[in-house]
Amino acid sequence: MSTHDSPPRDEPLGSPDSRVIDCECPQCGEPLEVVDSMVGRFDTCPECGSIFTVPKPAVSLALVWVIILAIVIVIAFAVAVFLTVRR
Repeated sequence: MSTHDSPPRDEPLGSPDSRVIDCECPQCGEPLEVVDSMVGRFDTCPECGSIFTVPKPAVSLALVWVIILAIVIVIAFAVAVFLTVRR
């Protein structure tokens, strides 16, 4: 292990089902791909050499819309059931 609590790049990270997440270097903005097990750990930007903490991945906008749609469907179903039972 290095002094930055991160394994060397040639050491395998995570399990075979680990996901690759996209982030960018906070110093130079270089787009990077890291294994999800690196979240919260230190990494080094290969472009500028800056050491940074790998951030949590952002929730995608598509996922937010799917969740909102699911909530709307559940509410609509609940209202329909309520109106049917009320009769």
